[in-house]
Amino acid sequence: MTPISTAEYKVEGDEAKIKFITNDGKNIERIKLHQEGQIMEVILGEASDKTSVNLSDFSGEYHTEELSTTYYFTIIDDTLDAKHSRLSDFNLYPIKDDIFNGEARFFG
Repeated sequence: MTPISTAEYKVEGDEAKIKFITNDGKNIERIKLHQEGQIMEVILGEASDKTSVNLSDFSGEYHTEELSTTYYFTIIDDTLDAKHSRLSDFNLYPIKDDIFNGEARFFG
């Protein structure tokens, strides 16, 4: 990305720009993506206490008909571990109460 101003960046190789909007000049409140004549806006929420997430609430077997596949989530060393028959195991980390980011490119 190439800076256009202190809060705007041009995405190289794409006709897009990203603008960070702050609420007090310090904390980012929103992000706007301008691309292909459209404006997509993300409003950032309040940070949550990740330590309050009960990982056992998310452990278990999850099947998706759409993908015809099953994921198995278990807790290993206080981390949610994902297993799949055709993939290497990967970890999932809580971002918010029920939102996780993962080490695999398709999770997070």
